[in-house]
Amino acid sequence: MTHDPDGWRSDSKILRWVELFFAEMSWSLDEDAPAVLQGGREDFDGEKAVVAQRLAAAVARIPASDADLMVKLRQIAPQLEVDLKAADTAELLANVAEKLTKFDAAVEKALRDHATALEGRRSAAQGELAKVKNSPVISAAARRGFDRRHKGLAQEIGAEVELAAFDAIDAKIVSLANDIAAEVDTEAARPAAEAAVSQAQARAAALAAKLDRGALLYVNGEVAKLLAALAKATDKARCEQLVADCATFTAMTVKAEAYGAYFDTWFKTSAALIATHAVKVKETWEHRNDAVKQATAESEQGRFDQAKAALEVFNARTGDESVGGQAAFDGTAGFIDLVDRLEADYGDKLDEVTKSSLKGAAGQKKAIADIRKQGVASGDIPGATARIDPLKAWIDGNLPLARAMAGFHSSALKLPGYRQAITAMEVKRTAEKWVEALAELDVLKDGSDLAVRVESISVNQKLANSYAALFDRVANNKKAQTGLKQAWDAHKTAAEATPGDPATMKATLAELRKWMLLDEIYDGSALVKAVLDGSKGSRAYGYTAPALALINNKDFVQGLAETKAVLPRVKALAAYLDVRKEAEALMAALPVDPPELRALIETALDATKTTAKGGDAQTALADLRAAMVSPEVQELALAVADYTAYLARVEAEHARVLGFVVQAEAEKALTDSLNDAKAKADPGGDFAGGYDALAGHHTLLSGVRAYATRRMEALNTIGALKRAVAQDSTWEAQIFASGGSVAAMESDFAKADALGAGLDFAKAQSGYEQIIAGCTAAMNKTVDLYELADAVDSNAGHSRDSHGAQVTEAEHLKRLTEGIAPGNRASKTNTSSSFHSDSDWLAGREIGAQRAAAAGVDVNGKSLPWPGPEPVAQKFIIDHGRAIDTAYRGVRPKQTYDAGADEFRDTGTYETYEVLTGLTRALVNFIWECDKFGGTKYRTLAEYAAAHAGANGGVDPTSIPGRWVMMQQFPWAEDWNQAEQRYDKPIT
Repeated sequence: MTHDPDGWRSDSKILRWVELFFAEMSWSLDEDAPAVLQGGREDFDGEKAVVAQRLAAAVARIPASDADLMVKLRQIAPQLEVDLKAADTAELLANVAEKLTKFDAAVEKALRDHATALEGRRSAAQGELAKVKNSPVISAAARRGFDRRHKGLAQEIGAEVELAAFDAIDAKIVSLANDIAAEVDTEAARPAAEAAVSQAQARAAALAAKLDRGALLYVNGEVAKLLAALAKATDKARCEQLVADCATFTAMTVKAEAYGAYFDTWFKTSAALIATHAVKVKETWEHRNDAVKQATAESEQGRFDQAKAALEVFNARTGDESVGGQAAFDGTAGFIDLVDRLEADYGDKLDEVTKSSLKGAAGQKKAIADIRKQGVASGDIPGATARIDPLKAWIDGNLPLARAMAGFHSSALKLPGYRQAITAMEVKRTAEKWVEALAELDVLKDGSDLAVRVESISVNQKLANSYAALFDRVANNKKAQTGLKQAWDAHKTAAEATPGDPATMKATLAELRKWMLLDEIYDGSALVKAVLDGSKGSRAYGYTAPALALINNKDFVQGLAETKAVLPRVKALAAYLDVRKEAEALMAALPVDPPELRALIETALDATKTTAKGGDAQTALADLRAAMVSPEVQELALAVADYTAYLARVEAEHARVLGFVVQAEAEKALTDSLNDAKAKADPGGDFAGGYDALAGHHTLLSGVRAYATRRMEALNTIGALKRAVAQDSTWEAQIFASGGSVAAMESDFAKADALGAGLDFAKAQSGYEQIIAGCTAAMNKTVDLYELADAVDSNAGHSRDSHGAQVTEAEHLKRLTEGIAPGNRASKTNTSSSFHSDSDWLAGREIGAQRAAAAGVDVNGKSLPWPGPEPVAQKFIIDHGRAIDTAYRGVRPKQTYDAGADEFRDTGTYETYEVLTGLTRALVNFIWECDKFGGTKYRTLAEYAAAHAGANGGVDPTSIPGRWVMMQQFPWAEDWNQAEQRYDKPIT
């Protein structure tokens, strides 16, 4: 491709012609004054007008180009106009006409040359642009951006008439190609960056419980920086830098982990020594807390060495307000760390041994606890340490024996041979001849008649529960249930026979084990069924037929193997069918001409279907994908894939938003918008346009969700106020003491609703928000009245105190770290949270009341019929659809040391915590409470009725007075994923 806009000058013939032309024109223009006019004036003026028209037409044809030739021609034109104006004789006019003829010829040739050069540049640019291909490996957003640039350049090339402009066009083409290549490089580098950040997150999560508050904040802060950097990692260099930053982070976490390990030991050691050695316990705890604060301040800045040093200041203290000085602390800390490692390495093994049938093993259940107690509580660290290695040896020796004995059942003790083997084993075990002891059990596993009897008798007992569960599991398959029962009964009869026949035991046990494989088969089949249920049309491919045939023929061993083997095949089939849908959509979107493109996809669809039907869905998937990324159809195939993936995300959000939409007009607008977007792709065939339309719909969803959730807030806040007014006739004046009324709010709500019905969602949302903003005092008073009423003779009425919008961060942390809720009420929790506003609290209460009403419960009711069923708590998890809360969730529990029990016990409060934001759910719980009878409050209707009958000559009440109180309402933090700002599980 040339970069010379005046390429005509490289042609020596054209250049020479131009030079001669301008030389002649200059000579002609320099001729002497014209001769006297000879002809008639009118004829002359007419001829002159014709020449003027010719000149104007010639000038108009000159392109507005900066090329030298065009500039020269435009420079000559004014001189010709001067000559024409001065021509007052026929001779002079003829001379101008002759010049004009030559000028016309020059313009014509210039136009031809310019057109040729222009088309040359255009063709070259189109050729270069055609070489620039989008990539299937980059993101849909980037790919679509490049596609728009590609199309824009194509239009620019086709429309451009200026040669010089092609230099800029060429540069844009090069830039587009480079940007695509850079994006491909970025996508190649991105997985490593994403993996590195993911590993950093996992690393931080694994450390969380081991760190103090400062270190936790620092580590999480560094993770947040990595996540922010990942969001900005838009090129290869940034991705590579991010990988390096993650490596730096990992190196930092090694230091954090070392500090965390020290802190963990220090944490336990200080608590243990205060409990066992401190003279002034309260004062020593205060010094400990001060040390923790100092260490936290340092670790929050990532200064872990300084944090450790701050803790060591406490260790070195002496006197009554200490734990005995540095040496005492270090000795105890080393011992506690040694016992912690013993428990980590041997705790589960010891538990396994002590739960076994080995003689006397249960007596060692508290062996590790006894060692710790001897060292920490009694202060005999040398003696306790000396017990560790013998205990390890005892556990290592007994563990293989315990596992071997786990295969036997005590009912086999009726066999003399079994008793002899066990006795011989215990003799060797007592002598700590572990290998010889284990060898004594070989006789029970060598296939002999004794071994068969022991196995059969043991299985008869050990598999009883498993058999019963499996029998229930196959209840829908009567043939399987019958066969399983026959196998169990046959073996049971053989195992319990006296004397038992080893051959019959062996044969019936083998048959039973075969039938018991149904449990694993059902497990595997459930996994296969889940895949098939989620993939329309997959069952028609018959992938499960071989396994079913084997199972129906009672070949359970091969049936299980085939069931396991078919799972990856059906997963591949599901993936193939998903891609097949894309290919069918692509097929429908392809133009009729050229037919080769449709034939390419049609052939691939037919061939891969045959392959998939033959059982090889993985190959079918690979072959179909290969066809769809072929250069001929790749652009459209990518558009189809992008649209399909985006559609799934948008439809999921669409369904979620519709869950909050009440107004029919809004629902119709959303439905129409989605259908219009989908119609562009199917049947319209414009998948790129469909993607853009989905993006527009996604934006609409965002606005509608904000409007709909604010509407829900306003509607239910008004409902809560209205319910309050109905609950107590004295409340209305108190609620609206500053003005306003439910009727006025309902009127304003109707106006906002009219805007929503008119699809002006932004103004409707603003209207709802103004309703809430205008009733702050009324809401505050209503919450108080509800809570005060619930609290009468009840433990209810604390929701607002603990979870209201007025609760400060300091109050949340006091509850989490000290167990003291607002109002100086003792209330430990693992998560302390509060609503953002009184309206969120009121709306949640009202929605809960409406849910109860839908279940047949009137929470404003004052009595329940008797006799009648006991009332059930009306507990609901409500999704407000928008962020309503900030919460503080405990991470590392605070612990104290109980010297008597030798236990580090969680206090129910927390040393460290994490902050949760963005929660959208809340739990509401109404419970029934009976009124007092005879000064006593009864928990149940039956208790109240019995008391009533006892006081009234055995006469039962016809109804029982009481009320529904809101016992709980708080933001719901369970299953909240803070990093992704979503709940990991749906509401159930």
